[in-house]
Amino acid sequence: MSKYKLSVIIPIYNVEEYIAKCLDSVLSQADDTIEIICVNDESPDNSRAIIEEYIKKYPQLICIDQKNKGLSAARNAGIRAAKGEYIVLLDSDDWLDNDVLFKLYNTAKSKDVDVLLGNVKWIYPDKIYTEKANTADVITEVMTGKQALEALMSREVYVPMAYNSICKRSFLVENELWFKDGLIYEDELWTPQVLFKADRVYASDIYHYNYLQRDNTITTSKGNQKKIDSFFYISQQLIEMSKYTDNQLLKEQLWFRAVVLYHRGYKMHQLIHPKESTSFKITWIDLKDAKLSYEIFNKSLGFLDYNKHQRRYVRLIIKLC
Repeated sequence: MSKYKLSVIIPIYNVEEYIAKCLDSVLSQADDTIEIICVNDESPDNSRAIIEEYIKKYPQLICIDQKNKGLSAARNAGIRAAKGEYIVLLDSDDWLDNDVLFKLYNTAKSKDVDVLLGNVKWIYPDKIYTEKANTADVITEVMTGKQALEALMSREVYVPMAYNSICKRSFLVENELWFKDGLIYEDELWTPQVLFKADRVYASDIYHYNYLQRDNTITTSKGNQKKIDSFFYISQQLIEMSKYTDNQLLKEQLWFRAVVLYHRGYKMHQLIHPKESTSFKITWIDLKDAKLSYEIFNKSLGFLDYNKHQRRYVRLIIKLC
């Protein structure tokens, strides 16, 4: 049995300005039962050299070097190499709050969960933003991942970010819950996939994660075809996932999330390719065929490319059906 309780996995790419703060936030609360795995995704800056100086001081810190393959591949490499009982994912320009790691581990261990959900603070230059409710306000007892997913989505407390989930490593590996290589916004797919498989999920009331909002990251930079394709792919996968639940409320929430992501991809496509049709499309007929409640149908309709008069006409048809 491994001596490590937690493996903190940190993908590295062009973060020389941030990596020291990130590492310090982990090492300040880590003993020899916590390992830190940096995965250098062929970063062209000085990040690797900075990490090397930390490695000389901290034996529980290692760095894996790989050819540039992207965030998904870096996270997967870290999970494969990890020896800890639970996995904590941390992006290299973000940082953990003080004294949270053992609190999170003790909760996950005592509840014997596959997934423990934490809470995130979005750090802006002039403010700190948090969700209107805490995950522990919604998930008050151990439940299945599907139950947790439906509850979080329905209460609009859903944070589909990998770093908000502390996962049992054996659960991830046995269920082959890897991040999809080459996908942008991969957390939007990975998070529901993980929760779909989880038998035991619980939530902590701790705000453990500080998410720095930067202008030049993958998710905040301007649109491109890869982003469009990723939005459409994830949307399709969520719709497919909705077929594998008997929970009507969860099915409807998955459809709504799929429509929201489709909408983002569609708007991006319009900006880049204004005269071309999209490779994937969701219409009001798709919503109708999905047998959604009128409330979710109407909510989803607002994200599709129909004007006010068209939406009014569609609503009339639905009410008459």
